[in-house]
Amino acid sequence: MLRLGQLSGGAKVTPENARFFAAPGPVVLHIISAALFCVLGSFQFASGLRRRWPGWHRRAGRLLIASGVLAGLSGLWMTQFFPPVPNDGPLLYVFRLLAGVGMVVCVLLGFAAIRKGRVAQHRAWITRGLAIGAGAGTQALLHLPWILTVARRASSAAPC
Repeated sequence: MLRLGQLSGGAKVTPENARFFAAPGPVVLHIISAALFCVLGSFQFASGLRRRWPGWHRRAGRLLIASGVLAGLSGLWMTQFFPPVPNDGPLLYVFRLLAGVGMVVCVLLGFAAIRKGRVAQHRAWITRGLAIGAGAGTQALLHLPWILTVARRASSAAPC
């Protein structure tokens, strides 16, 4: 959400964020779809909601599938087409590819399973997809303090 604020509020363009200002569409799509995926996904675990309002569960689930696929695909697009920043190494690139592909595959397998009436498989695949999405989101949150402290200090201490 901080990134959305930067993109909409005219924040200063720096070498670290220039790629987001150059192509904000995928960033906005990714943030909104990932947030929707995580929030809707957390409510899907509430058995009381599923039992009491099965129609809501189905409608929210369809939106969850769409938002999960969009979040994964937009993350993959950014991984492939945004230039890497100096502190992002090849291992992070591989992890991002694995997370994006894994999340999309899990969500689509979960959707296919429920279409066939395989509830247990559906729950397992969707749970995996949500776990990958939550892990990727947590990584982004944990990465932010490091960028704001360690990386910023290192870049300001570097000779001109």
